Amino acid sequence: MAKANPKSKRKRTEAELKEDRRIKHGGYSSQVRQRFSDERTVEGKQLKVTMGDLVSDLGGNEALTADQRANLDSFRSVLIVLRRIGEYVDRQDSIIKEGQLLPVLGKNFLAYINTSRLLLKDLRESRQEGKGPDLKDYISEKYGVDSE
Repeated sequence: MAKANPKSKRKRTEAELKEDRRIKHGGYSSQVRQRFSDERTVEGKQLKVTMGDLVSDLGGNEALTADQRANLDSFRSVLIVLRRIGEYVDRQDSIIKEGQLLPVLGKNFLAYINTSRLLLKDLRESRQEGKGPDLKDYISEKYGVDSE
């Protein structure tokens, strides 16, 4: 996506503005970020499906609010870290070494799990805001009266 030249007087099109509002990639290292953003990798495909499902659940990319976009971007970053922890744990012989749980499964892991849970809860609640019954339907059902 070519950005408008700051010296250019041309206004950006609506499509260019929408492209800028799309969800940005998360993750921390450039190598990890590249693996998870490359849709040819297993990780990239899995992340794309997960994030696509979340966006669909929220009504599609066009319906997302700025708050939802920020939460989705944060969730993407947290999900990448959790998947990396899972990959590391899968390579270990056991999750217990010398009678102790692997350090990677300690407080930070629980913090990431709780963060992902809270982000998903916020997204679910934001989806449900404003989705009350239609007033005309409510009156009709409650009182058996046509409200017109």
